[in-house]
Amino acid sequence: MLWCRFQKGASVSYGIVEDDSVIAVDGDPFGQHTRTSTRHKLNDVKLLVPVLPPTFYAIGSNYRTHVIERSKAKGFAAPKFYDRPRVGYRANSALIASGEDIVKPKDSGPRFEYEGELVAVIGKRCLNVSPEEASACIFGWTIGNDVTERD
Repeated sequence: MLWCRFQKGASVSYGIVEDDSVIAVDGDPFGQHTRTSTRHKLNDVKLLVPVLPPTFYAIGSNYRTHVIERSKAKGFAAPKFYDRPRVGYRANSALIASGEDIVKPKDSGPRFEYEGELVAVIGKRCLNVSPEEASACIFGWTIGNDVTERD
């Protein structure tokens, strides 16, 4: 099942994508929900950020080449590799919907970079779980465009 969050006019709803249509849903994908009889053409709705998470995490230092590049850029003699990924928090205001403009601040430096990311949408509360248990907590996947001002 392919879920989405969409806007049609002033109304925002979760929906289920089927072929070239979105079927509006009462409720949300993480709890009780029912399909409604409201169906929209996919081209007639605005796809929104899939969820507005209460906490938005980002994992850093998980790519060896990225760690090496950042160490060189900062002038460090040797890169520092961590035994465990470093988790950071991001503001929900950093999330934008598909097709929206990325705003480059006028005072940003020349190293305004982007990279595609695979984004996991966590659908269950979990803490200190095994890799197998963690996999069972993933509701679904989406893609993201991570933009960073490196200077």
